[in-house]
Amino acid sequence: MSIRHNFIYNLSYQILSLILPLVTAPFVSRVLGATNLGTYSYTYSVAYYFVLVAMLGVNNYGNREVAKNRSNPRHLREVFWSIWVLQFALSVACTVIYTVYSLEFADDRVVSLIWVPYVISAGLDINWLFFGLEQFKLTTVRNTAIKIITVLATLALVQGENALQIYVCIMSAQFIISALVLWPAAIKRVPPIKVEIRGVLSHIKPNLVLFIPVVAVSLYTVLDKVMLGQMSTMEQTGYFENAYKVANMPFTVITALGTVMLPHASNLFASGRKFEAIEHMAPSMWFAMLLSSAFCFGLTAIAPELAPVFFGPGYDPCSILMIVIVLDMPFMAWANVIRTQWLIPTGKDRSYISSVMLGAVVNLASNCILIPRFGAFGAAVGTLLAEITVCVAQTVAVRQSLPIKRWIKENIPSLVNGLIMLGVVRMSAGFVEEDVVGVLVEITVGMVTFTLITLLWTMLTKNEYAESLVLTPIKTFVDQKIGG
Repeated sequence: MSIRHNFIYNLSYQILSLILPLVTAPFVSRVLGATNLGTYSYTYSVAYYFVLVAMLGVNNYGNREVAKNRSNPRHLREVFWSIWVLQFALSVACTVIYTVYSLEFADDRVVSLIWVPYVISAGLDINWLFFGLEQFKLTTVRNTAIKIITVLATLALVQGENALQIYVCIMSAQFIISALVLWPAAIKRVPPIKVEIRGVLSHIKPNLVLFIPVVAVSLYTVLDKVMLGQMSTMEQTGYFENAYKVANMPFTVITALGTVMLPHASNLFASGRKFEAIEHMAPSMWFAMLLSSAFCFGLTAIAPELAPVFFGPGYDPCSILMIVIVLDMPFMAWANVIRTQWLIPTGKDRSYISSVMLGAVVNLASNCILIPRFGAFGAAVGTLLAEITVCVAQTVAVRQSLPIKRWIKENIPSLVNGLIMLGVVRMSAGFVEEDVVGVLVEITVGMVTFTLITLLWTMLTKNEYAESLVLTPIKTFVDQKIGG
């Protein structure tokens, strides 16, 4: 299947993942309230760390190894099953330890125990197999169905005194069901094979290497909530949870590109087609920065009205949190392309690890200084500083290998277009009410403004990336429909 088709499938799922929380977030915020939402966020974050340990670096490592060996069925079976045995063994150990933690140490024992199926799901999650095989249709269709069922269950069942417990139960069940449904197809594609202990153990070191950046990244994406719960209040944790959720929704669309390109780039490098891999990076970077600019400045523009309208009364502090958090999007998009299409595929693990470790140190230091005084706002600033640090560090690491200066020059117009859109939307905000209709008007104004400016810019400059990624596919689709 082509890169474009894989991207469309993965993008479709990520867009759905973007839309569905827009349906559930206002409902959940109103039903649970900021304090219960903070409890949900805190307990999930703790369970997430046990899942991290169970998975190690398998999402990236397994993806890469499957992509390298997919042309040899025998090697593919050996690689998959030996990696999975290690993953499953670790998940069993993590589940036992997490259960003990929930029973003996957790502040909310019931809610913590409800997350046990989520921890178990770490041993059954094999999305990395299908990503490495570049079979995105299967994972997209099945995960989409589960997402929709989860939303319907949330809207129908989350209510009353036990709303928090019911919501956690639904979310926990979602993870393990998502993992289980892929197994019939996996067994058919890579039938079970006996693996040697030596083969299983051989994956520990490379997995640990890629586990380090996963943990480091989690320090400034998940640990913020844990630190808020410990150093501030559950109410502040709830504000941060909502703001972070909305601010990062659009980034799932951008990561769809990285998810598709990582196995493709790994396969190209493994085949000795280095220059072809580099050629794919320039349009990927342009597209990622275009989207990140639109989302970053678009959300910044509507945040003052969006938070109180979207989450309801009492969530006004989320406005400034969203603005701070969303500013990291261009830096995240830039680093995502470098990471998924160069550092990981080429095995530049040391550069990858050092950059995210540096980001983690910056985030931890910022949190320790800012959270006690500023609460959720301090955590948001720490996250922004961490993402900027990672982006700069990864860019410096590849400056001798990739045309960084050219890419910066090519992508400045996208940032300028985003700033223009921000100004236009804020001016229009003075003419609309602070309600749902007003927010929709602001979104429409922003979309139209950014689209028109971008189209004008691409036509005046005859941008080759816009031609290949957007205009040519549209022309082909129209010609096929007319011809048909």
